[in-house]
Amino acid sequence: MKTIEEQQADLKVNNLAFQTELKNNAADQLIYNQFLSTIQIVYEMNDSVYIYVPEPIMQYVKQLHNSNIERAIKNVYERHMNVTLISDMNELRKLNPVKVEIPKNTVNNNIKSHLTFDNYVTGKFNQTVLKAARIICQNQDVIYSPLFIYSPSGLGKTHLLHAIGNDMEKAGKRCLYINPDLLTKKLVEQLRNKNQEEINRIVDDLTSYDCLMFDDVQQYGNRESTLNVLFNVINTMISNNKQIIVAGDKKPNDLGGFEQRFITRFNGGLTVEIVSPDINDVISILKFKLIENNINPELWEDDSLKFIARNFSTSIRSIEGAINRIKLFAEDDDYFTYDLSTIQMIFKNVTQIKENITPERIIDAVSKYYKIDKKKITGSSRTEDVVIARRISIYLIRNNFNYTLMEIGKMVGNQSHSTILVSLQWIDQNIKSNSTLKIAIEKIQDNLRKII
Repeated sequence: MKTIEEQQADLKVNNLAFQTELKNNAADQLIYNQFLSTIQIVYEMNDSVYIYVPEPIMQYVKQLHNSNIERAIKNVYERHMNVTLISDMNELRKLNPVKVEIPKNTVNNNIKSHLTFDNYVTGKFNQTVLKAARIICQNQDVIYSPLFIYSPSGLGKTHLLHAIGNDMEKAGKRCLYINPDLLTKKLVEQLRNKNQEEINRIVDDLTSYDCLMFDDVQQYGNRESTLNVLFNVINTMISNNKQIIVAGDKKPNDLGGFEQRFITRFNGGLTVEIVSPDINDVISILKFKLIENNINPELWEDDSLKFIARNFSTSIRSIEGAINRIKLFAEDDDYFTYDLSTIQMIFKNVTQIKENITPERIIDAVSKYYKIDKKKITGSSRTEDVVIARRISIYLIRNNFNYTLMEIGKMVGNQSHSTILVSLQWIDQNIKSNSTLKIAIEKIQDNLRKII
């Protein structure tokens, strides 16, 4: 009779062969990675084997992969074996089995564990989308599906998706993050081969999750065949009261290459925007990221923080890149300081940098955008185009500086405190609904960044 050590060795060898069989015969690498790689032989006796399958995928494996498992077992043992699938190791107590360690989190859900709410940067620019994300995670029931999140690239959409996934996993729900390139490649191959059976299998795999998170959804635009499959997945998930989260660079109505049925589905849940951060948000993000990199923000001059915030405010990634460059210069330099002249020196060959931004530069950028003499903006003209340009100037000055309303009023033709307040309120009320106004402000801000 074999010793315990010999039994364990045999079981290990057979498991390796078992996994090789499953991997080689899987119709799709995704299926193997997500499901079949998580199961293993835990006990063998005479003509019987017991295979551990995590509870969340037990029903799926039984329905779609039972025959594949039996075939793999037959090839491993070179004879017919009675296969029993179990999800509870207590079922084996009567059999006194060889001890096998079942790894935690056996279902490969591809959620990045280091991207959580704890290290997600927050501010006014993303407070609405963060609130929606929290509501999804804190409720066992589906509150709104799909949740559609949109913003320009680099403002934290992907991080937020993984943070949601990690939180939902803690609550016992299975989530899958979907990269558009990988899914498109997989579907195109099967569509080209007209392999409807495999396409159905992919759909079944995806819809077995409690939550699907589609990133960069705009990349599916105009891919008619892929979109047909995608709509089937989304429709099935919603019909089964499961969670769909979609992230894109535009709101649903502005997506190109999507049929109206998609737009209707996307708008049927909740749509929220991560807006472009203002200077105060960017400084908060910068301080957060400095602390993450073990750099004390208190050692920085205020002008140094503003310098980085102004020149790298287009995305969180650009801020991280700037910090990495600073760390390179600071490494092994015991006398390194975070004063403005040092920071400017580090980036002198990277960006076109002039002196600190001023209210005059803002007014100049606005006048150039609207092709209006800046004297009109700082004067008393009340024509519609000048009033809009003046209000935008007021808004940008307010967001970039800590001037009082009275001080700003003096910069734009001695406008009164109440007039400045009305201008700021008008921008706040119209920037979300007036796309022309929003685009104008964003382009002027981009132009400002180029000249700092």
